Amino acid sequence: MVWESSCRWMERVADRRSTSSPIHLRIALAKSWRYTDLYSYCGQDASDTRTWIGSSNFRSGPIGLFVDLRAEYFILASAGSERSAIEAEKHRRGYIRPHHHALQEAQRRVAIPPESVDWGRFDLVIAIEDSVPNAVTERHPATLWATLVEDHSLTAFSKYMERPPSGYDCFFNQHFGPTPRSLRRKRHVIEWSYTYASPGCIRRLLPEIAKEGLVMIDAHEDRREASLSPLRDLTTVQAGGRCLLDHLSLLAKSTFYLCPSPSSRRWGNALVEAASAGCVLVGNRRAFWNPCLITPEMHCEDYDAAARLVTRLRLDKDHYQRVLAGQEDRLRRFVWERPIEQIRQYLPVIDRALTARHALS
Repeated sequence: MVWESSCRWMERVADRRSTSSPIHLRIALAKSWRYTDLYSYCGQDASDTRTWIGSSNFRSGPIGLFVDLRAEYFILASAGSERSAIEAEKHRRGYIRPHHHALQEAQRRVAIPPESVDWGRFDLVIAIEDSVPNAVTERHPATLWATLVEDHSLTAFSKYMERPPSGYDCFFNQHFGPTPRSLRRKRHVIEWSYTYASPGCIRRLLPEIAKEGLVMIDAHEDRREASLSPLRDLTTVQAGGRCLLDHLSLLAKSTFYLCPSPSSRRWGNALVEAASAGCVLVGNRRAFWNPCLITPEMHCEDYDAAARLVTRLRLDKDHYQRVLAGQEDRLRRFVWERPIEQIRQYLPVIDRALTARHALS
C-alpha cells in the first residue's frame, strides 16, 4: 500500500513538461544470437516489421522504436565462442531451455559481426546485454551507447544500476513512470520500459483490426472469477494466444483490460501493451511495481468492483473518452517521453561530441 501511495503522489507532482515535438533520434537495437526473448525472425527479408515483431517469445518489446521511430535491428555474432558473463549466468540459472537451442542456431546462422555495422549512422544504439563489444563502441564516439538486461535479478542488473559497463553510457533499467526507486536513480540510469510503445502504436501495427468491445482478462488472473462476476454477460478473453501476434490482435479488438487480482505482483509490461492498443485499464494499482498507467479512478481490487467500473464506462461514452484520454496522456508522458527527457538531461554530463545532442536540441 505504501508503494502505491508513493507512486500516486509522485505521479501527481511529476513534471508535466512534454517533449511534444517529434523524436528525431536515429536508433538501432542490437542483440546477440544467443538472446532468444525478442525478435527471433531469421528470414532473409527483414523489411516486414510485423513478421519479425511477431517472432518474439510472447513479449512485444520496444515495438514503438520500429512502428513509430523507424529504428533498425541487428542480430549480432559473438566476439568468441565463450559465453559472456551474463549469458553464462543465465545458462547456469536455466533461462535457456532445450527448445531454445534450435532458435539460437538459426539466429547464429544469420548473425553479422558487430564491427561490420556502421554504428556511426545512429544517434542511439541499444545493445541488449552488452551485445556490441567495448572495442567496437570505442570506434564510434559520436554515438550514445545504452544497454539493458533481461531480468532484474541478474548480477549485471545491480552492477549497472551503479555504473554502466565499459564502453557504454546508459543503462535502461526497465522501470517506467515515477516510483520510489526514481528517487535514488543515478543519472546514467534511464527509466525505459522493456515494452516501449506510444499511444496507438499497436493499432498502427495492426490497422485492419477494429475494436469489438471485448474484455481482456490479464494472463495472471483466474478467469473463473470473472465468469462468476457481473462480467459474465460480456465477451471476455484471456490474454495470450498461440503466438504474440494472436495476443496483440486480441488486444486490438478489446476495449477493456482487467487486472484486479493477479496471482502475484507484476512488473507492468502487459499494461503498456494494453494501453498502446487503446484498451482502458481497469485493475489493482497495488499489484504492480510500475502502476502509473492505471488511472486512480480505475483502481479496483476485485471483479465486482471491476464490473461496476466497466458498466459505467460502457453506458457513459463521455466518461469513457475522458478516462481513455487521461490514460493515453499517462502512456505518452511516463512511458514514451520520460526516458527521452532523462537522456536529454544526461547528455551534458558526457564529455564527447554526441550526435544525439543535436537530435534532441
